[in-house]
Amino acid sequence: MEKNNEIYSYSGYVAVIVIIMMTILFMEYRDFSFFSDRNTFLFLLISTTLFFMVVYEFIMRKYKDAQYIAKNQVENSKILKSSIIRFSVFFPVYFLFYSIISHHYYFANGFGFSKFFFNILWYSYLIVGVPYIYLTLKFKSGQKYEFNDYGVLLIILYKSIFLIIKNYVVGNQPQAEKYLKRIKNKRIKKILLVYLVNFFFLTLMTKFLVNEFNMLEKTYIEMIGSNYEYYSFQRKYYVWYKILFHSLFLIDVIIAAIGYMVASRWLDNRTRSVDMTMGGWFVVLIAYPPMNGGFTDQFISFNRIGGHGVITSEIVMMIVLALIICLYFIYVWSTVALGFKFSNLTNRGIVDRGPYSIIRHPAYTSKNIAWWLENSYILSNIWAMIAMGIWNLIYVLRAITEENHLNKDNGYKMYCKKVKYRFIPKIL
Repeated sequence: MEKNNEIYSYSGYVAVIVIIMMTILFMEYRDFSFFSDRNTFLFLLISTTLFFMVVYEFIMRKYKDAQYIAKNQVENSKILKSSIIRFSVFFPVYFLFYSIISHHYYFANGFGFSKFFFNILWYSYLIVGVPYIYLTLKFKSGQKYEFNDYGVLLIILYKSIFLIIKNYVVGNQPQAEKYLKRIKNKRIKKILLVYLVNFFFLTLMTKFLVNEFNMLEKTYIEMIGSNYEYYSFQRKYYVWYKILFHSLFLIDVIIAAIGYMVASRWLDNRTRSVDMTMGGWFVVLIAYPPMNGGFTDQFISFNRIGGHGVITSEIVMMIVLALIICLYFIYVWSTVALGFKFSNLTNRGIVDRGPYSIIRHPAYTSKNIAWWLENSYILSNIWAMIAMGIWNLIYVLRAITEENHLNKDNGYKMYCKKVKYRFIPKIL
């Protein structure tokens, strides 16, 4: 299995501590002028979490690996030149994403934090991009990095595009087709898909972050309100259920956002491979906005079919809510265990810690069982049950396509021998 894998598990737990402490601080002192700008606080929440995760990771890796920092003997001037070149080839890609966020109507209407967040990321890149690349090449260089280096691959891509256009203009079509084949190389495809995955899901996570934080604050205000003391025990119980629910998913989306935002040699979480199958991409994308609302829900939405409540006992309902929280705890624990390696459709390293030491897809299992408990009314309508079953099938297919992709990694094959069950221990 992967060397130093345990470090990632614990860096995720560091994130949990920071998120909980900062969120409590905000809830208790949210009337202070310092917290008046919600966008600023949410960015501070992400950046502080990232800072402590990186510091922990750096300390542990340096402690465990004597060769973690190995100075490159190449002349500083050459390293600086290479840094500027790589900064320049990254620039058009990042500027494209920044421009989309800044001007597309989807982000202009109601998603202010996404624009604010990407603004800071963009200007941070302009300021620290060259120094970061320089330090990385100075102390974390090597052939194993250069072969799949994003900057090197982008240089190959830009050069190939230029030569394709040049040869088509002068009428040398065979030569142009030669360079066209170079663009279709798997390493080039990989880097393009990596940027697509990270951009799509990072913008999605920023939206989810705002939603979860707003719901958590709304529930907290209800809990400290003057009417709370007059609530029945069952209603107070439900308020606490919502606080735990949104707290768990706040942790989940922040760690997920950091996973999509940060890939570095220093963290050893660079993308090793990307799922390049249509089936793999399809079963992932139909589970997320906008496709799950504009396409999937139109055909297999159990909410649209409806039904009536089947749980009439308040005691039973309280037990069900507790079970739902336990299941979502496992779901978020899975994200925490992945830490910096969290990502859809990519292999950023094999994790066999936490819930992944028990079954191979703990997040999918816990989430799908929780859906049945959350929506128990569907048991009164066979069509709603079929719709839920189709949603479960989508996640089964996600697990299968992920494993088809990851099985190309010998580390994952070893992991499958160690953890034999996909969804339910000793059964499935």
